[in-house]
Amino acid sequence: MEGTLPGWRRFRCAPLWVVLWLSACTTVPTTSQQHAEAARLWVARQPLLARVQSWNISGRLALQTDKEGWHISYRWEQQDRLYHIVLAGPLGQTAAELQGTAQGVTLLMANGRSVSAATPDQLLAQQLGWPVPVQGLYYWVRGLPVPGAPETHGLDRDGRLIWLKQSGWDIAYRGYGTFGGLSLPTKIVLDNDRIKVRLVVDGWV
Repeated sequence: MEGTLPGWRRFRCAPLWVVLWLSACTTVPTTSQQHAEAARLWVARQPLLARVQSWNISGRLALQTDKEGWHISYRWEQQDRLYHIVLAGPLGQTAAELQGTAQGVTLLMANGRSVSAATPDQLLAQQLGWPVPVQGLYYWVRGLPVPGAPETHGLDRDGRLIWLKQSGWDIAYRGYGTFGGLSLPTKIVLDNDRIKVRLVVDGWV
């Protein structure tokens, strides 16, 4: 038996060496491969996001300039190019409403006064002092760049935007949730040289 014991030990240890050798040979994706896979998923995601053209979302909005800050809640109903956005103060009182079509937008104030303009961005800046990019947010809130406008972006491993630079804005995507089988943003921070906007989406319907 003593003559066979060393050989028996070598036989029993062989599977361990095989496992270690196979583990050493396992292919680990390179950074370039991971970037290529994220880019592939991003290409596949964009048409799905573009089909989301109607929604009902609500949440909180924080705006900060060098001198002032506001915290409000919002409700945003979108039906293709028709939209209705309600802005409310901390105690829930309606502060303003935006009603828009492809032809223009009307701002309804709490005191009953109404003002119209060609774009919501222009209207909010003039009447409330808020240079909020509502037109860009139509795309950015879905995690999409505005089509045709120059941009640079970064992606996570699942092909979702983590940052976007477009139209003078730095946009950071801080959270996503799954709604209707599609991953959509739940927290977005927008910043330019005039104002910082933090938008939280409580849910997508």
